[in-house]
Amino acid sequence: MLQYLDAIIAFTVIILALSLLITILIQMISAILGYRGVNLRWGLKKLLETVEPKLAEKADSLAQEILEAPLISDSLWSKFTYVPLIGKMTKRWRLASAITKEELVIGLKNMAEIKEKNQTKKDDKRIAVQTSIGKIEAGFDVVMKRASQRFTMQTRIWTIILAVLISFGARVDSFSLFQQIWSNQVMRTNLIGQSEMLLNEASVILAVKTNVAQSSTYNYTPQILKDAMEQLKKEDAKSTAGLPATPTLMNMADMLKWLQVNLKTDEATRDNILNKYQLLVIDELKKHADTIQKGLAKSGFALQIPTSCKDFKSYYAGYSIWGIMITAAFLSLGSPFWFNTLKMLSSLRPLATASTKAPSKSA
Repeated sequence: MLQYLDAIIAFTVIILALSLLITILIQMISAILGYRGVNLRWGLKKLLETVEPKLAEKADSLAQEILEAPLISDSLWSKFTYVPLIGKMTKRWRLASAITKEELVIGLKNMAEIKEKNQTKKDDKRIAVQTSIGKIEAGFDVVMKRASQRFTMQTRIWTIILAVLISFGARVDSFSLFQQIWSNQVMRTNLIGQSEMLLNEASVILAVKTNVAQSSTYNYTPQILKDAMEQLKKEDAKSTAGLPATPTLMNMADMLKWLQVNLKTDEATRDNILNKYQLLVIDELKKHADTIQKGLAKSGFALQIPTSCKDFKSYYAGYSIWGIMITAAFLSLGSPFWFNTLKMLSSLRPLATASTKAPSKSA
């Protein structure tokens, strides 16, 4: 019984490791493509269209204008809004990745005031904005939830795409892999030995609470944001000398705002620090990915990618396409599922070990 359990645990270790690599990739893709800002703009557009039909025609431009305002946007590109070529090219990256109800109300009021100053005659757009603020506040939470669900759906699609690419690209055949684990005791033991390291890495990447991983939102987790901030303080001690103790914040937008408020430097230096911090967050993710890959390599498992078209012709010889498709299906379940599965299986191992030794003791 113990051998069966060990083989299942070893197999789960590999699937969790690959799932965590997918999660890290999605976090990077989300940042590169500005998914959070784009979905937030979609949410605000729907909110404006719903509460005030007069704003429907201009809802998209209003949402864009609110989210790229320097006081709300956490993006360095927000300063290039009115630069002809750069402004158009960086449209999605100028958007804030998070906004509170209070910030939205302030943004709408500021827009209404600016319109009033620029025009002697009140226009319908400004009047509609002013009279709709109460309705917008009431519907804010519902629409933000829908925007979050839309973002989650997009990341789930990316999870499936990357699961298929990794399974077929790295030729991870579940049938062959399990057979290899079953027949190779050294590999099996090494993989089980890496399980604790992998669970620790998953706890950071998935922001695990109470030993149970929830459905992943593919956000940068508080620990990664905090570690990147500590690294920034080490690398640029002079510019960050006045910063207080790093708080535990839930998203990148809040951490950037905290950094902006507390940095005691000139504007150019502040922009460089903000940009450096965002790069350090990516570096933290890379460090975790490297740790996971090295752990797998130590256990005897390594991802293999064909290096030439000649290799590709015979690449799948001896492998089951069905086995690879099963791997893709497993990876599509997401890293939280496999984290919880590995935790559960690991808790059963001491019981299985005890039951295996029991007969010899009675003898």
